[in-house]
Amino acid sequence: AQMLMKSRLAGATKGHGLLKKKADALQMRFRMILGKIIE
Repeated sequence: AQMLMKSRLAGATKGHGLLKKKADALQMRFRMILGKIIE
């Protein structure tokens, strides 16, 4: 049971990291678009 919990926790943190990377990429793209509009 402990092994199952550990693997589940690892999967959760990995998924969270992926989500954060996606969010960061979206934010960067958003800033680039905003910068072009301001120019």
